[in-house]
Amino acid sequence: MPPLKLPHGGAPRVMLLSLGCVKNEVDAETALGELVDEDFTLALSPTEADIVLINTCAFIEPARIETRQTIEEMLSFKQGGMPKVAVMGCYAQRYGAELRKEYPELDGVFGLAAYGRISKLCYSLLKGKKVVEGMSKNRPVAEGPRLLSTPASYAYLRISDGCSNHCSYCAIPLIRGKHQSRDFQAVVGEAADLDDNGIKELVVIGQDITMYAEDHFTKGSLDFLLDNLLGNTTNCRLRLMYAHPAHLYEEVVQKIGSEKRVCSYLDLPIQHINSTILNRMNRKYDRDKVMEIIGWFKEYAPEAVLRTSIIVGFPGETEEEFAELLAFVKEGHFKYLGAFTYSPEEDTKAARMGDQLPEEVKQQRLEQIMEAQQQITFDWLDSRVGSELEVIIDEITEDNGLICRSEFEAPEVDGIIYLPPGTYGEKEYGIGESLLVEITERYDYDLIAKAK
Repeated sequence: MPPLKLPHGGAPRVMLLSLGCVKNEVDAETALGELVDEDFTLALSPTEADIVLINTCAFIEPARIETRQTIEEMLSFKQGGMPKVAVMGCYAQRYGAELRKEYPELDGVFGLAAYGRISKLCYSLLKGKKVVEGMSKNRPVAEGPRLLSTPASYAYLRISDGCSNHCSYCAIPLIRGKHQSRDFQAVVGEAADLDDNGIKELVVIGQDITMYAEDHFTKGSLDFLLDNLLGNTTNCRLRLMYAHPAHLYEEVVQKIGSEKRVCSYLDLPIQHINSTILNRMNRKYDRDKVMEIIGWFKEYAPEAVLRTSIIVGFPGETEEEFAELLAFVKEGHFKYLGAFTYSPEEDTKAARMGDQLPEEVKQQRLEQIMEAQQQITFDWLDSRVGSELEVIIDEITEDNGLICRSEFEAPEVDGIIYLPPGTYGEKEYGIGESLLVEITERYDYDLIAKAK
């Protein structure tokens, strides 16, 4: 890019704030990688930046509120037209026109098709232009070098983007478009590079990883991809997140149980267990399918930890249907569970359904689910006291405590395993190193341990 004459006389400085999910985080890392390649430097605060980029989220109303609050906060730093403030990501894609009207001070609105041109668009902003770009829904999955924002111990490996499931409550297909699998060689090559650079855990993500390559008319390709990821890496373990129950098949569960470097863990968002509600959600499976999957784990991977997410208070959910869900949760199939009250999303089928439940009913049901799950999780964590397992270090605290995870904990969403100072001898450890520990006690949702 041509040089710019900036007041400070140096290279252009950019600050990027990323909101929302880890898929958004990968988008942010890709944008940062592109910017650094084009000689931008990174700023840690808006007062030091020439440009502030906000990678936005529009998934549910609380996320949209956070997006607007962040935009307002960043715009408050503008003095004399600097820093330039631009929004990108999901909120920009879906509500770009509204954003330009609500916040005329914005310098740029970049849709999801802008990836690969972020640096060019930022140079245009610094030249004083207002830029609206990348709003097309016809776009490839964002590719390019990434500047990782995760600890040196793990990284996210996105294998697809978008979604073609069209669940009746979800706006993701309206925002990110249809399911698109990443090129096979690109995925395997990125995994090999991350492994070569010392990453110890690759967290395999997508809106629906179990549909990998089905848009290329190749069914059953996730386990083939896993074989190639294992064959082209040496040290890292693989963790699978966001496996849609409708598309999960037996061979993947077998691999979770048999492959040492595939974590004994799966994120399986069931959303509900009552077949009528699942049909109204357009989830394309029923209670029997969920129970079949649970049966596969009992047979092939009995030690595996399952995480799920559920929605309570879906339109028309009766007391009996909720009671079925609560009773199922109490059976304890899932060691980790995230629950949410149903939130009507604009332009979705569920938002137009009758029998919308009162907020107080939804909140009461949420509390019952979380109370039941808390006891299940606490009992399981208590049962781990005295056990030995290998952990990876994610963080070292200021007083030299070690924040770690085993294969049974996903980053950012599950608990941690903490080694207080003085519990691991005189050896100095670094982030990404592994060690054998013994669990000594539970502290809320976390575990305390000492080195063996």
